[in-house]
Amino acid sequence: MPSSITDPLYSNKPTTLRAMALDGIRMTVLGRLLDGAPLPDTFEPDPHHRDELEKARAHLAAVEAQTPADAEAKMKASRAEVETTLNEIEARRVAAKARYDTMIARAERWDAPANVAAYKALLIRHLTEMRDADCRTSDPPTERMDLDAWRARSIENAKWAVEYHEEQWAMEQASCAERSAFVRALRTSLPADGDPDDEPICTR
Repeated sequence: MPSSITDPLYSNKPTTLRAMALDGIRMTVLGRLLDGAPLPDTFEPDPHHRDELEKARAHLAAVEAQTPADAEAKMKASRAEVETTLNEIEARRVAAKARYDTMIARAERWDAPANVAAYKALLIRHLTEMRDADCRTSDPPTERMDLDAWRARSIENAKWAVEYHEEQWAMEQASCAERSAFVRALRTSLPADGDPDDEPICTR
């Protein structure tokens, strides 16, 4: 069976090297990135990391400019948020464990016939193992940092975010430049209109 790219040759539909080479882009990683869209002359960088870089730089400046009082307020708010999240996780864990325990108790009371007993035991073992895995208690919280350590960690994290988005934005721009250069080279190198090698191939 021909591929979607070679079908014109197989079905004797007029096609040219240029058309086939450009259509063949669909077989490459570049084609998958296009996801069916036409092949552009120039690839424009996705602005996501550029925008996130601007936010990260602004956040770093704000963190570095915090007064001790501002930093302490942020630290307390962060701790309260973490504590709320941990309490919600624990409540979900307790509720889920109760559901598992109820189901295990019902399975244990199940009067399964002899030829189903092995399956009953398998089901109970699976429920028990999954309960123990899904509903295990969380590790106790680590020792809290003092204000200076918390502030230093906040600045460190903010700097990491800036560096990460700088790197990703540079990679995105370089990747788009490389793709654009490839497409320009591809189109320039293919036979132009009027070239004998651009004559449609079709058996009459």
